Amino acid sequence: MERKVVVICLLVIFLSLLSAGLAFAAEITKIQVSGTVTMEDGRCGYPSTPASLLGMLSTLFFLLAHIGIYTAAGCICCKIQHSHPNLKWIIGLICFTLSWLAFLPAILLLLHGAFLNDQGYKVGTNSYLEPACGGTSDGVFTSGGILVLACNFLAIGYYLALRPIKGILPIGEHQMRGSYEIAMGQPQFPPPLVVLQV
Repeated sequence: MERKVVVICLLVIFLSLLSAGLAFAAEITKIQVSGTVTMEDGRCGYPSTPASLLGMLSTLFFLLAHIGIYTAAGCICCKIQHSHPNLKWIIGLICFTLSWLAFLPAILLLLHGAFLNDQGYKVGTNSYLEPACGGTSDGVFTSGGILVLACNFLAIGYYLALRPIKGILPIGEHQMRGSYEIAMGQPQFPPPLVVLQV
């Protein structure tokens, strides 16, 4: 593999592992139900925890990794025009699709967990219509961390499957090379056969 490809893949793996690790740390430090305090006016008060900051940092590193790999991989529309369906192309397309399908839930879970763990956030009141004070649901950050890993590893699969191999031109490019040459005024067809009558 080329050095550039290895560096990009290692950087994305590092950022993905860092993002998932921060998400798992946020899960450990999130607000628990036992940590909530019901105030005199019925509002819910929450203690200060680092889970919100960890969730936001996890989201930031996830976005950096995702943007980085797709910037290096390039647009799939351009790749479709220069490729014909083969096994590598189909695997790349599947990885591309699944990566983007995992992207949205991962972002939403990480941001949801981070905003619910913000120390100034009030969930509701202890009234008849609204639920009692509660903490963040179990597994919000963990699910986000797992989806971060899945999303970025699928993006790496897309990048590796559809990158051009050095020395081999994509379909159509070698066919187009002759069409941009300058015509030299020489005939394109062989001269007709002339039959001499004796």
